[in-house]
Amino acid sequence: MTEESSAEPTTSASEPQESTVKEQLEERPFSDIAICCFYVAVFCLVGVPIWWKTTTVTRVSVPYDEIDVLRTYGELRMRDAPTKEVSGVQPALQQRWDTFWNVPACTTVDIVFTLVNPTPEALTVSWNIQEGLKKYLDPALSLLHPLANFSVSSQILRFMDEPLITTPGGANGGHSVSLQEASKIINHVESRLGSFSSDHRIINMIIYIPTAKQRPLRLLDASGTVVATNSIITPRWGGVMIYSPETLTPELSVMEVNVQSVAEIFLTQLFVHWGLFKADAQEGAIDFAKDLPGLFDKRARVNVDDSISTLKSLARLLDQMGSIAINDIVGRNIYDAVRHIHDAQQALSSGDERAGLLSSRRAWENSERAFYDPSLLEQLYFPDDQKFAIYVPLFLPAALPVILSVTQISKWVRRRRSGLNNDIAA
Repeated sequence: MTEESSAEPTTSASEPQESTVKEQLEERPFSDIAICCFYVAVFCLVGVPIWWKTTTVTRVSVPYDEIDVLRTYGELRMRDAPTKEVSGVQPALQQRWDTFWNVPACTTVDIVFTLVNPTPEALTVSWNIQEGLKKYLDPALSLLHPLANFSVSSQILRFMDEPLITTPGGANGGHSVSLQEASKIINHVESRLGSFSSDHRIINMIIYIPTAKQRPLRLLDASGTVVATNSIITPRWGGVMIYSPETLTPELSVMEVNVQSVAEIFLTQLFVHWGLFKADAQEGAIDFAKDLPGLFDKRARVNVDDSISTLKSLARLLDQMGSIAINDIVGRNIYDAVRHIHDAQQALSSGDERAGLLSSRRAWENSERAFYDPSLLEQLYFPDDQKFAIYVPLFLPAALPVILSVTQISKWVRRRRSGLNNDIAA
């Protein structure tokens, strides 16, 4: 009796102690699970959205269907024609200029006059180029202003890499030079013209002063006939004039260039570059009132065709390569280009050449900005295999604790479900 009664209190005293340990064991896993849940929540709700937002390729909508239905005017333009062919420029003779002579679509043109004096130690040359061009060139440029924004500059180059090879026995005991040999003047001075410093279309006008041994110097065409203008022209590049008047004798040491004669020659060449000289012959002065509307219509169609070609190429590129980013600026330029193309086509169909030309210029500008936007190349050369090689070392250390936390959470859930089922069964 005594032994039984003494054993019962011992058993009852140990039961609360066992219950306390069991509760502690049950509470500790729950606190660990709470930490794991917090870590997983931060990773999924904060880390993953930030990573997704910062690495997602932005691609705004592009009017692929509208671009696909655009059609060019089909103008005869020889894009693959040579760009360094040389020919004599004689305004009084019948000429037939192919379309590859014309300046490509552009909105800004820099005209650079360069006076080349290969022997500055023997001949001092001066020219009042500013006043001369203002008097003789600016009136024509003001009429051509709807075509592009023109800027005119001048420079003097007192050097030439290699001397020009001439043939003695010309008129008045002077020398002569062939067209092909005269075209080498471009090669000798082109690297010193500074054309690479501008992003605009540049038309170079070079005035070459012969050396004392070469004066007077006359230019001969392929048949050996003297070129009346003593000048050559290169398509889409500019022209060269050999300035050798009769007054420029070998003994002369100081001279002044007659800017009027220079401006007249290069103004003619400028009209050739812009297509005012059409396939048929034109003699004498140009009738701007008659010829400019046709020129505006032609240049507007050139701008529209180039804009459509650019947009179609860009649309194909964006459709095929999903890694190219298309930001809001690119998308807005594409939509604006399509809108201005429609405006230009409507204006031309109604006979408003000037309005069509202005709209075509805007279309060309927007299409070029969209195509050459630097943001298009930000992720172009970042393929998926390189992304995988970069993201694995970055995310693997952060993903391991998440995986372990998910594992612990799943085990804890299974234990809780198992305990709940046991309680229900009991």
